This record gives sequence, C-alpha cells and structure tokens, in this order.
Amino acid sequence: EKLPEKSNNIYISSSDTLCGTLVDRQIKPGWNDCHPLFPSPETKREDDFLLKGMIRHGIPPILRCAVWISSTINACNPHQPKKYTNQYRTIGKAQVINAGWETVVKQIFPDVSDLRDALPPNFGNTTHLQYQEEKIRDQGVQALAQVLCGIEQFVGLDFCPLVPPLAAMFLRYMSESYAFYTIR
Repeated sequence: EKLPEKSNNIYISSSDTLCGTLVDRQIKPGWNDCHPLFPSPETKREDDFLLKGMIRHGIPPILRCAVWISSTINACNPHQPKKYTNQYRTIGKAQVINAGWETVVKQIFPDVSDLRDALPPNFGNTTHLQYQEEKIRDQGVQALAQVLCGIEQFVGLDFCPLVPPLAAMFLRYMSESYAFYTIR
C-alpha cells in the first residue's frame, strides 16, 4: 500500500523497543517533526553547521531515531545528496526499512522457535547489559538478540565489543529495523 505524499515529509518518531518506556514527545523550539528538521534563519533550509549546534543542545527524544539514522547514513555516504539521506527520517522510508528488516529476520530465523530461542553474540563484550533506571523487558532482550544476530550474520562482525551497548542504546529510541540499519 502506497503512503500519501505528505508521509514523505513527516518524520518517524522514536520508540523505546528495549525497555518499553514512553519517549518524551515534547519537541523543543527550533526543531520540527517534518521537513525541514530545523530551518536556518537565513536560508530557510537545513544546514550542517546549524545541525551540529542543535545537537550540542540536545536532540528531542522523540526525534532521536530520525536524526541518528539520517546523520549516520549521511556520514557513511558523503557522496549521496542530502535529500537522499534525509529520506531515512521519514515515515515514507520506514516501509522500505521494515520490509528489508523482515527479509533479514526470515533469513536468520527461518523458524519462529529459532527467533524465540536466539542467543545474541557478545562480540567480545563480556559485561552484562543493564540500565540503572529501567529494566530491560523480555521483548527488549529478544529485539536486542535479533539485531545482534543480524549484525553478526549480515555485516560479518565477530569482534567489536561496543556493538552490544550501542545496539541497546539505539533500541531505547528505535525499532529493531532502524537499529540494524543505523549500525549496518
């Protein structure tokens, strides 16, 4: 099903997949929940220099998924136009990302029981993941296992101790599909 054209301008919202807590939906002055993310007063469009300044003052939690994935894709693909990388912020691109993730999950876990019983790779990180303020729920543990198995099998990493805590941090503000694509 094709989304309305307007959905290509509305940004995805963050959600806590790991702990299941509600994400603060307040958007600070200067930020937008649709294109442009924040217009420069002079040019009426986004500006990299302004983005750095805005990030230093804090990304509103509800926009973290949109900002993190588009910034990561922009940094990894500097040859791509900004219009391309900024599409990853939108609801319109979410369908593509989710469909790709479903394909990854089906290839890694062909049977539902495989998914339920998955043991996540630790990538050489022997510390136990925990959050002082929040308890990781069972669905969050399963989501983390899915993302880590996807990274191990599709990216080919086997030793990178920062991947598990990075994936856990992303899952505090993203779905499994977005966490996977941001790390990938």
